[in-house]
Amino acid sequence: AKLSEKFPDLNIVLQYQSTGKLSAKLKAEGKNTDADIILAVEQSHIEMIKDNLATLEGYDISKYLDGLNPSHMKYLVWERFAGAIVVNTDVLKEKGLPEPQSYEDLLKPEYRNLIVMPDPKTSSTGYFFLQNLINLKGEDGAFAYFDELSKNVKQFTESSTGPIKALVQGETAVGLALIYHAVNEINAGAPLKIIIPPDGAPYSLDGVAMIDGKQNDEKVKQVFDYLISEYIYYDKETFSPEIIFKDQKTTIKNFPSSVHYAKMQGMENYEERERLIAKWKY
Repeated sequence: AKLSEKFPDLNIVLQYQSTGKLSAKLKAEGKNTDADIILAVEQSHIEMIKDNLATLEGYDISKYLDGLNPSHMKYLVWERFAGAIVVNTDVLKEKGLPEPQSYEDLLKPEYRNLIVMPDPKTSSTGYFFLQNLINLKGEDGAFAYFDELSKNVKQFTESSTGPIKALVQGETAVGLALIYHAVNEINAGAPLKIIIPPDGAPYSLDGVAMIDGKQNDEKVKQVFDYLISEYIYYDKETFSPEIIFKDQKTTIKNFPSSVHYAKMQGMENYEERERLIAKWKY
């Protein structure tokens, strides 16, 4: 709707594809693809196809938080998706349980069969929790942690929305979930509370880019420039509020005013991601 309003004389075609299908398509087609701009592609997948993308060195990234964008400048960060420990306070009260404050708390036997988290094999949210624990504990320590956590997990869900749905329905007390999903349900009246782990909220990034060669098309460049100079702010204010800009403010009710983000090195490595999730056995 915004693109049609901004560019009434352009015939802009939007195609929606899953990250996996899109990255596989672009990897196979290279620069000879009908796509001009790719939007909201998860970081490790966009890194995998970066050789097919235009260099964006002429664009000002000073508005972004330092270190968020890649040094090769083949894409710009579009969104951050962060997670936290989310609890249903009514269920905890009903069962006489305290609110867990850390990953270690989740291993306590009183939370047996009361935890839900997304499966890292099928969910980027599940994967960033795995990567976060690897960064904190090392690979062996992280997998040992999940060996213990699995004893308390009622379900590993296929998607990132699964834990929030289970929490809202009162089927579970604790979920490892996306912050903005929790905020949406809190604003709808659900008795949920967001607890940021002590070492910070784990997160993933996605990006926006132009296919190499398409930056020479003035119409494509106009649309791309609009997306990263105007629409991206509307997106952060309205839909995807996690902080990526130095001066960013959110007007979304109940979104945490100050989120301490975890260090998420390794999230950009697609080959390493595939290796790690192959070890996941739950």
